[in-house]
Amino acid sequence: MIDNYKIPFVACDCCPDEEGLASVSFDYEDGAFEVACCLLGEGAKRILYWQPGVDSLQEEYRLCGLKKAMELYPDAELTVCKVPVMQGTSSNDRHTAFDDMCKRSLTQNVLPRLRVFEQNDAVICGWGVMIKYLCAALYQRKELEIKIAVLSDSDVPVVPGMNIMVSRPEYIRGGMESARLLLSQIHKEPYESRIVIAPTPPTYVKI
Repeated sequence: MIDNYKIPFVACDCCPDEEGLASVSFDYEDGAFEVACCLLGEGAKRILYWQPGVDSLQEEYRLCGLKKAMELYPDAELTVCKVPVMQGTSSNDRHTAFDDMCKRSLTQNVLPRLRVFEQNDAVICGWGVMIKYLCAALYQRKELEIKIAVLSDSDVPVVPGMNIMVSRPEYIRGGMESARLLLSQIHKEPYESRIVIAPTPPTYVKI
């Protein structure tokens, strides 16, 4: 219908390279790859990816990027721990349930695996909400030598003594590019039909 009636339309997020479809995509694969490469280059021998358990292209791309980075460091080890995500409930119920699931996953799956982690080993969080629980647990245990990274636009807690690496998908820029493409269609101006936005380079949060 969009094509038949020439309705201005832009797909935004994980978009296929489809002829006639204007789209803005975020390079989730490259974001995860760059973060993992930085951590591995700094001496990480073990990386745990604490992953939201959602069936999404975003997570497929991120996991692919992590695995590609690990191939460059064959002696390093990647572990994936998933946090279940409730479906089919209200937004408030999902958020509350996800908080509870994060705490349970952290206690039952993540922290036991971190017992063998050494200095420079790292945990990567898929969603920003997960990092506050991880930081609180590690800070309480005085395990400050483990590095933490997050692949999210969310603000991260600033914890004294902790190294937190951030790479942001640039969602605001994606919204701006989507609006620009829509306006170009409305005004019948030429436009680039497919835009892929690179994430911000991995950087550590400074106190």
